[in-house]
Amino acid sequence: MLSIDADIKIVGGSRGGPLDEDTRVLTTRGFIKIKHLKYGDTVIGHDGKGHRVLDRIDYPDRDCYEIELSDGSSVVCSDDHIWNVSIDGDRRFIPHLACEIASYINEGYDITIPCVKPVELDEKFGLASVAERTESLRRIIETSGRFSGKYWKKTFKTRKKAFDFKYLVDSLGSVCYVKRKSNKKWEVRFDYRKKELERRIVSCKPVGKRNCCCIAVENPDSLFVVEDFIVTHNSKSFSSLMEVLKDIKNPDFHATILRNEKDDLQSLVTDSYKLFSQFGTYNKSQNDMTWNFDNGGWLKFSYYAGAYQDFKTRFQGRQYAYVCIDEGTQCPYKKFKYLLTNNRNAAHIRNRFWITCNPDPESWVRKFIDWWVDENGYIIPERDGVIRYCFMDGDTPDSIYWGNTREEVYEQCKGIIDSLWKDSYEELGYTKLEMFIKSATFVRADVSENIKLISTDASYLANLAQQDEEQRMRDLEANWNWKAAGDDMIKMEDLDEIYDNAEQIGDGKRRASADIAFTGGDNFVMWLWEGWHCKDLVVLRLDPKTLVSVVEAKLREWGVEECNFTYDMQGIGQYFKGFFKDAVPFNNQAAPIARNHQEEEGIKYLYKDLKSQCAWLFYKMIKEKQISIDSALLERKYSGNGFDKVPLRQILQKERKMLRRDENSDDRGFKLLPKKIAKKYVGHSPDFFESWFYVMIFSLTKKKNKKVKGLWMLSR
Repeated sequence: MLSIDADIKIVGGSRGGPLDEDTRVLTTRGFIKIKHLKYGDTVIGHDGKGHRVLDRIDYPDRDCYEIELSDGSSVVCSDDHIWNVSIDGDRRFIPHLACEIASYINEGYDITIPCVKPVELDEKFGLASVAERTESLRRIIETSGRFSGKYWKKTFKTRKKAFDFKYLVDSLGSVCYVKRKSNKKWEVRFDYRKKELERRIVSCKPVGKRNCCCIAVENPDSLFVVEDFIVTHNSKSFSSLMEVLKDIKNPDFHATILRNEKDDLQSLVTDSYKLFSQFGTYNKSQNDMTWNFDNGGWLKFSYYAGAYQDFKTRFQGRQYAYVCIDEGTQCPYKKFKYLLTNNRNAAHIRNRFWITCNPDPESWVRKFIDWWVDENGYIIPERDGVIRYCFMDGDTPDSIYWGNTREEVYEQCKGIIDSLWKDSYEELGYTKLEMFIKSATFVRADVSENIKLISTDASYLANLAQQDEEQRMRDLEANWNWKAAGDDMIKMEDLDEIYDNAEQIGDGKRRASADIAFTGGDNFVMWLWEGWHCKDLVVLRLDPKTLVSVVEAKLREWGVEECNFTYDMQGIGQYFKGFFKDAVPFNNQAAPIARNHQEEEGIKYLYKDLKSQCAWLFYKMIKEKQISIDSALLERKYSGNGFDKVPLRQILQKERKMLRRDENSDDRGFKLLPKKIAKKYVGHSPDFFESWFYVMIFSLTKKKNKKVKGLWMLSR
């Protein structure tokens, strides 16, 4: 991220410096490979206590280094993984990249990392408490071994016993060294008088490409523990601050980092001490808030709130080689453009403009980065960090001219640029393309980095872990299309209760409900119902002719009469009408159906259309636990546009967000959210959930044997 050279760099989403996927991470239940961790798991932090995992992201084929410590332990990480290290005895531990550590070691510097505090393990899983382990160590020292200077030493006959002892010592916050004397002789030693508070890194060497994983942890110091009780970092938590380090020794370097209000800057200021204390002093005055670096440069923390004219007056004539707007989605586009005029200097320092942010689909940033975002709201991996070029005309991002080269942009707006050009600029060594056309990129940054840099209070990380799934969709899954639209009608716990519900057989009649799709589109999804109990599910992607044949065969296999089969007849569903003449086509836009003569006049004021009516009735059935689903079915894995091999229980939990009221409709009855908008909330087409509630049409229509009565009501 730090090495990507662009005039404008927008940083947001979810990425981090990962570890080899087979690295074992210490949890309260023992060591677990990082590739098996998931949201909600509890890992051990530097403080020895448990901290919740917020996210895990996989990174295949990454350049890696092997970090080896003086006690023989080692861990493999990506070249951009961060370590909290002390250099040459400095009492401060400062974040550094693995590739930087390699350079320091080659130059002869002494590099150390902190030891973990005594680790608190979960006694429910048969793991010893800190007190029990401390007592065990005391007994071993008092009854065996020998003292040699400051070290206590003991010889074991097997490697396993020696490393079991090392585990005991290391888990209590010290360091044990193991040395092989012979095939049947392993010597251990550790400082019995004083806990070793640091572990020395003796080598950091490239080991080629590996498949890696990165986790985000709610721990405020961003540290967690891996195999051999090694303390490592969970993200590039200081990237926007670390950018300052590039020119921190230049006496002409001037920079500013802005947040919305002054009070919002506290977390950034706190983090800045960890990086800049060795390079200068900080003026805490609320009227100053400036790091004055020893060589003459400075970094000022500022804010962008207030009236535009006041803002303009405050920054008029200022020059900054580096500008960073923290949580840029809150900053008006007009103020962003004005700050661009301040991003200049006369010292020939490379000008850089950063924006850090969390996803906000209604902000100008979403429009600005549209090329980097796919139709479901996620950053396109192949475009992550790719540099494009732009000329920002007008007062909205809609009027930006974009191109893959400066020449492409110039050809689109040469009239505007030519009118701005002066011959005197050429005498200064500039060209039209370099003078007026900016380079820009979007970099998907680690979630903990974003959280740490944009949080307005110290509890934000912990609070985030406990928020609802939709908020995590934006903050953890980095979805740029999701936006709030009222509370979920169906909660996560509602579906959990359905998953555990007793079989709701009802009338025992077998029915099938389907959402139609052919090859190249979304999934064809068809459910088998017995009463109100889901017994089976089929998901297909076939051509129309083959699909009709398969559905006919499946209905026979399931024992479902054609008159008990419903399907979405909108669009390509029309194709099915000629083959399933006795089925009940589900017309989404049909008028709501009255169950009796008395309801006919009032029903149209309760529901906008048939689809909304069935969705509402299905919602009521779930709330009243009148629906059930086969437990084995929930563990089946399915794939579709935007997801791959995901268990059905997770798919339904994600797609439940589609069932909500359209807040933009008039007050005349309940209207279900349009499918186009629902896709943005879910991240893909909600085919499973939609076809699920189509079955409700059978509670509104009365059928006898094979001929379905009242079809005229569905086509009104």
